[in-house]
Amino acid sequence: MPKTQEEIMKAIDSTDLASGGELLGYQADKFIDLTVDETRLMKLVRTEKMDVHKGEVDLMNIGAPVTESADENADSGNLYEPTLSKVEFVVKKLRSAFDLTKEALERNIEREGWRQSLYKSFAKRMSTDLELLGIQGDETITGTTALDRLLKRNNGWYKQTLGGLTRSTPPVLTSRRSCSRT
Repeated sequence: MPKTQEEIMKAIDSTDLASGGELLGYQADKFIDLTVDETRLMKLVRTEKMDVHKGEVDLMNIGAPVTESADENADSGNLYEPTLSKVEFVVKKLRSAFDLTKEALERNIEREGWRQSLYKSFAKRMSTDLELLGIQGDETITGTTALDRLLKRNNGWYKQTLGGLTRSTPPVLTSRRSCSRT
């Protein structure tokens, strides 16, 4: 396990969750880091930790090449400017939870080390859920399964890139990581 993951796991201690299951600010930040580190796609997109429920994120795009051929003592006169814009966001609440009995903690082969294995497995499952939501999210879903309840929370990349085009059947995406061992 890389050193950063070890540090994250040490910062998350299940005894801190005994008072109702909420993480402290620094623990939540570390758990978010662990969750992002467990994904493939979320590491490829910009993620922001926010303390507000709605707002704007500043964007800068340098779309054209800024490097070009140049001759000695010659100035092409081309200066490139980035495109600046803002994206508005509204946070929609998601909940991830698990329930363990004291017996489960006491009667396992890893004993105390099992807590860290549990957190890592839970982070992997959350990562898979967030990737599914990011790709396949569709606010028009009306089903009631656990997957439907997740995917209808917001529109994912697939739906957003279609620009509202209708489709008869969404693609089915699977992941080996969706079968987390807990």
